[in-house]
Amino acid sequence: MMSVDAKHELSERGVVHILGAIDPILIQHARDRIYQTLADQGLISHNRWAKSSASRPWDSARFTKRLKKNRQLRDVISPQVNEIVIKLTGSSEFDTLLAKPQLLYSSPVSDAWTVPHTVWHLDFPRLNSGMLPGVQVFACVDRVEAGGGGTLVVSGSHRLLNDCGAMSSKSIKRKLKKLPYFHKLMSPGEPEDRVAFLENEEKELGVPLSVVELTGEPGDIYVTDLRLLHTVAPNVGPRPRMVMTQRYVYLEAMAEMLTSQARRRERKKKTLRLHNGQTIS
Repeated sequence: MMSVDAKHELSERGVVHILGAIDPILIQHARDRIYQTLADQGLISHNRWAKSSASRPWDSARFTKRLKKNRQLRDVISPQVNEIVIKLTGSSEFDTLLAKPQLLYSSPVSDAWTVPHTVWHLDFPRLNSGMLPGVQVFACVDRVEAGGGGTLVVSGSHRLLNDCGAMSSKSIKRKLKKLPYFHKLMSPGEPEDRVAFLENEEKELGVPLSVVELTGEPGDIYVTDLRLLHTVAPNVGPRPRMVMTQRYVYLEAMAEMLTSQARRRERKKKTLRLHNGQTIS
């Protein structure tokens, strides 16, 4: 159920956990379909991971592609989920072209768990307006426990660099890394020291920051601000990580992003012409 403080939590932390948001029957159908596909590949036996001798993560890209258009999985992002997003954001004006549920899958073949220092990234640029571009939903199809491959996000990171104009995801990451917290986060360190990112909260530019591991029970969802810095995590758990995700991007934000990209391309063309000695009318 969604708490009365969920809107405030999304605004302040950029991530909110909603328990039991999805019909258990939809979850069961999706989970059964995934486990059947795993069984067909000889990767599980009696719903338990069977490929324990794997020395590296099993090829999840091929697996998720196999289930890309599966109806049972797509149904997890249900009208119930859409209603929650509308209530949280106060809008239903989303780009329908991006409304494509996607399976996030990782095999339980990692040897050790820690907070990674690599692959931290953003899926959406900062806009010139500084507006919230939209949200992303993560829906647990099976239990995702601590160390079980759940996505890691930096709560509070969505509140930084919103007054710096339009910026690409790479530029945002580069600027964030100049701040002590993010420099430490994105630099190598001892595993036991890095776990402290989950346990401790620090501030940068007055904003509380902490790493949050997206764990939950079947049917739970997380709603996250699209501006959050996040990364993949190792899976040392007893089962594969199975999460359905979908991005909800505001039409207004998409239009602003496309306009900004078009202007940037035009500036590059003009710069190239000047470099080549061409006259620009």
